[in-house]
Amino acid sequence: MNQALSRTAPTPPDGEQLQAAFSQFNALSAQLADAYGELEKQVAQLSAELAEARRQRLQQLAEKEKLANRLETLLDALPAAVIVHDHAGRIQQVNPKAEEMLGQPLLHCNWAEVAQQRLPGEGDDRRLADGRYVSLRARALQAEGRDCGKLILITDVTASRQLEARLSQQQRLTSLGEMVASLAHQIRTPLAAAMLYLGNINHANASAEARQRFCRKAACSLRHLENMVNDMLVFVRGDVSAQSRFAVAELLETLEQVLQPAFAEAGASLRVLCDAPEMQLAGNPDALASAFQNLATNAIEAAQRSGRQPMHFVIAARREGDCAVLVCEDDAGGIEAGVLPRVFEPFYTTRRNGTGLGLAVVNETVSRHGGDIEIDSRPGEGTRFTVRLPLARSHTVMQSGLAASRHRPDTSPTAGADPLAPAAEPLQEIHS
Repeated sequence: MNQALSRTAPTPPDGEQLQAAFSQFNALSAQLADAYGELEKQVAQLSAELAEARRQRLQQLAEKEKLANRLETLLDALPAAVIVHDHAGRIQQVNPKAEEMLGQPLLHCNWAEVAQQRLPGEGDDRRLADGRYVSLRARALQAEGRDCGKLILITDVTASRQLEARLSQQQRLTSLGEMVASLAHQIRTPLAAAMLYLGNINHANASAEARQRFCRKAACSLRHLENMVNDMLVFVRGDVSAQSRFAVAELLETLEQVLQPAFAEAGASLRVLCDAPEMQLAGNPDALASAFQNLATNAIEAAQRSGRQPMHFVIAARREGDCAVLVCEDDAGGIEAGVLPRVFEPFYTTRRNGTGLGLAVVNETVSRHGGDIEIDSRPGEGTRFTVRLPLARSHTVMQSGLAASRHRPDTSPTAGADPLAPAAEPLQEIHS
């Protein structure tokens, strides 16, 4: 047994082996020490970076807080109401002006309900219960592509509205003063002529035929005065207050009955055409008839001045979508290119005895009926007025000043065409 134990017992290491083991242990210890030192450096560097990042973050938070306080101060001092609501329409933030305008409470209320109750109406311009006018502006708020609600800005525009009203009144008064001065000058001639003719009626040697002639001339001068006064009233008042529904065919029939004697006396021809007689308009038929009568009278006078006899005049009506289009064409010689841009200006005239109100009244009347008017004229040939008026609907409400006149230059596609050519769509003559 002793021999067996002696054979299986390990041989104790000698000194060289122990020295080698201690050397390896020392090398590993040195490596661990180096790694620990490097780790300490990295920890120190990361700690410094973290401290710097924390310092910068605290600085940013302080700046944001300062900016937020500044914005809050600005919102409090802002003379306009500011309302912020989330994507669900719930009001999240308001400034004192919003509470002053709309009352309290506002926070956490539904914006749509608040607007409906305290800002009645539609569009961007509303009126508060106390009579003030306000203007609404909305801007969508987004963050990372998500809808975060809207920012509503409500501005009190009452003062500007009042200034606009005063300015409009001053402009009207100025125009009225110019009109009175112009009419005072223009009235002299027909008034003096009427007084002269009326004085000759009682002349002892005047024959019955001469008296009749003087009566006709006096009546003509007085009608001229009446037209001047009517033009003035229409321009100042925009005389379209009497509103009704009427057919375009009725308007054209009235026009033909009124114009036919004047065209017969001037040796001119008149044609009245209509493609859709069932069209209905809303407004003042007398004012519209007077406007178209003004266009026809201008054509007769232009033909007499240019010596283009006989003159042909066409009034054609057709439908385009939701509009009635009435075209007045003549071959009375046209309008000079330099005059064309100013034909709708009040008091602008090229005639010695003109008031410059005729076409201004036409433009005002068409505009107050929610329509617009275009003019296309070729000097030496003729003129075409195109009037577009909205068709009447069951809920038609008169508009005011929504349209402006415009003219086409001679380079338009219709320039050079026959002013009396038929419209693109076939027109049906309603009167022989």
